[in-house]
Amino acid sequence: MIKRKRKKKKDRGNRGLAFEKETRVPLNQLEARLWRWFSEYVRRSGANDFGMVYCYTCNRYLYWNESQAGHFVPRGRKAVKFNEQNVKPQCPRCNHPLWGKGESGKFAIRLDKDYGRGTAERLQSLGSIRGAKLGRVWIVQKIGEYKEKVHELRRSMKHIDEAHKPVRRPTRMKAQSSRFISEIDQRDVL
Repeated sequence: MIKRKRKKKKDRGNRGLAFEKETRVPLNQLEARLWRWFSEYVRRSGANDFGMVYCYTCNRYLYWNESQAGHFVPRGRKAVKFNEQNVKPQCPRCNHPLWGKGESGKFAIRLDKDYGRGTAERLQSLGSIRGAKLGRVWIVQKIGEYKEKVHELRRSMKHIDEAHKPVRRPTRMKAQSSRFISEIDQRDVL
């Protein structure tokens, strides 16, 4: 079970000896951790050898890190929030709530094509279950499971991730290079 430690406090009844009190991590924080690992797994697992992934609904070709984990049945429905058939890589445009709205029609057609007829209906009926709650033990177990899967994918894609790291250039470089160029221009004039 995941627990976090609080700072040591003095126990007045135990002659001033220090003790550590452990508290449970709130369920919503555990769920956020699980989403982080699950989302990365969904996006990485759909990538090819070059780290590129196709949007599930519009077939746009983009780097796995630029994609989003889009849901067919909205993620507010706890029963299918972490279902691998319900969550697929999508481009930000298709997954945006105002522009693409998840493209649920295209998503349903593709789900039925990939997993067999009736898959979309089955996911919708699972999503309609009211009062579904995720248990603490299940969440902790899934965190470990997806963490392990993501680490395996990271090891296999290490060469790709290193090649796609953004290059940070210091801001001084611009000032120095422009000063150097102006010095060259002045020499040319003289």
